[in-house]
Amino acid sequence: DRLRALLEVPARGRIPATPVVQFAGDGSSGDFEKWLVPVDADVAIPMLVGRARGSFGERCVFVTHPAGLAVAANDDHDVLERLRDAGVTVLLADIRYCGELDRGERWRELHGRFYGLDEGQLAVRDLRVLCGVAIAQGFGRPALLAHGWTGAAALLASALDERIEVVVATGLGATWSAGARRPRLARILLHGDLTDAALASHARRVLLGGSPASDEWGVVEARRGASLVRSAEPMPVADVERALRE
Repeated sequence: DRLRALLEVPARGRIPATPVVQFAGDGSSGDFEKWLVPVDADVAIPMLVGRARGSFGERCVFVTHPAGLAVAANDDHDVLERLRDAGVTVLLADIRYCGELDRGERWRELHGRFYGLDEGQLAVRDLRVLCGVAIAQGFGRPALLAHGWTGAAALLASALDERIEVVVATGLGATWSAGARRPRLARILLHGDLTDAALASHARRVLLGGSPASDEWGVVEARRGASLVRSAEPMPVADVERALRE
C-alpha cells in the first residue's frame, strides 16, 4: 500500500479509460503495423504491432528501449521473430522519454515543473495504459521486455498492475539511476526503491539482468524464490525468450 501510494499519479494524471487506438498504416519494419495510442491530450504513444503468426496465443510482449522502438526492433529481431512464430504478439512502444517521445529537457521541464507530474510516474502510467490496450484488442496477457532504465519503469508498473505477468529487465545497472538523460525516477523511489517494487510485483516471473548483488536483493530473492532470477551479467537470450513465451 505504501508503494502504491508513492507511485500513483496525481489527479491530472489518472489512468484513463482504454484510449482510442489510431491505426497509422504499415510500419517501416517488415510486416509490423504502426499504431498511435493516445495517453494524454497532447501525447500519443507510437507502437509497432507484430501480430502472432498462425493462431494467437495467450501472451503478448511489450518491448521498450530508451533509444526507441527502431533500436529495439533491430537489437531484438531474432527473439521477436521466434516469439511471433510461437504464437506471441509483440508490441514495440516508445513510452514517455524514449525514441519519438524523447523530446529533450524542455519537454521534461514542462511536465515536471509546469504540470507538476513526475517523469517516472508518467512512464509507468504509459506502460499500464498500453497493457489495457493489449487486453482490449485481444492480444493476450502482457509481458514486458524492458531495456535500460525502462526496466525500472516496468518493475514499478508490475507492482501496481496485476495484469502484468512477466517482467524482464535486461540492464538495471549497478546504479539504475545513473546517466545524465534518464528520467528522474528517483522522485518515485524516494521512499521505496526497486527492491520494494520487486517484492510487491504481481508478475509471475521477474528476470533482472545487470543487477549486482546486495543485501537488499538477497532478501528479495529469498522471499520470492524461483519467481525471481537476478544476475549481475546480462540474461542469456534463451532464458529471456523462455520467460516471455511460457
